[in-house]
Amino acid sequence: MGGVLFVHNNFPGQFRDLAQVLVARGVRCVAISQSHAAEDVPGVPSIKYALPRGTTFGIMPLRRERFIAAIHARDPRADKARLTLRDFDRKPFIMYSADGAGYSFRIITAMFEKAEVNPKYVHHLDQNHTILSLVSAGLGAALVPDSLAMLAVPNVVFKPVKIDPPDPLEMFMAWRPENRNPALAPFLALCRTLFDPAARR
Repeated sequence: MGGVLFVHNNFPGQFRDLAQVLVARGVRCVAISQSHAAEDVPGVPSIKYALPRGTTFGIMPLRRERFIAAIHARDPRADKARLTLRDFDRKPFIMYSADGAGYSFRIITAMFEKAEVNPKYVHHLDQNHTILSLVSAGLGAALVPDSLAMLAVPNVVFKPVKIDPPDPLEMFMAWRPENRNPALAPFLALCRTLFDPAARR
């Protein structure tokens, strides 16, 4: 009988439940992950690999971004000009997953804990488009990066939210300085003209 090979730098990540179900059904599973992924799934042998150290990356800050509320158009909160975190207390909320979207998960969790807000988490998901689809279906509200307001999603309205700090999301670009691709230098020059590290775009 065949088996399943999981290749993920941070296994089990979002594949924990799937791996457990497969093992319970007698499917042979093996995982390949980086050495820092210390957690294993019982019944899934894991082959660890380490990336060579000592490489210095070039890093350029691109932008800072804030969270905005994504709310169903018929939600009473959609009539407000601006929301606070208290508007999410004990209300259905679609959250990022800790495994697949840990960066956003940790930021939002810390904001809610600081504000003593306890939403009713109905789903934990990785992808922004999936989160917005569930908001569109009326399953709850969400906090998403403000760049998503450019999307036209049926039944979804976006509202500013008062949070501290106002722009908690940071985006960086990284590259290997020893990369000899001739397109690298002009691409970096273009990015420097487009993104001012001192200003929010």
